Amino acid sequence: PLQHYAHMQLTDHTYRDLKHRCEVLERDVASSNEAYANSKSDDDEALKEKKTDQLILAADETQKAQIEDAVAKVKYREMLKAALRCIHEMVAVDDARKRPPTPGDGKDAAA
Repeated sequence: PLQHYAHMQLTDHTYRDLKHRCEVLERDVASSNEAYANSKSDDDEALKEKKTDQLILAADETQKAQIEDAVAKVKYREMLKAALRCIHEMVAVDDARKRPPTPGDGKDAAA
């Protein structure tokens, strides 16, 4: 259980970091586009292209991290559900063992 939780925390942290990186790159792309629009220089065009390529790669990484995070959360929830089912079954078995059989429940009918 702790491994699942730690993995879920890691995927969430990774996704958030990459999402923030994309937001920063989006601002960089916007400013490099503006600089190129004003100057039309080769250097500004090259910078604009470089920042755009970085943003595309970062967006792809972010999307993959988002999917991995969602899968980790689903797996963690399923593990918790299984653990709770197991606990409920153990409690039910323990309760049944503690209760004395009631007359006419069919267990002593064969006697």
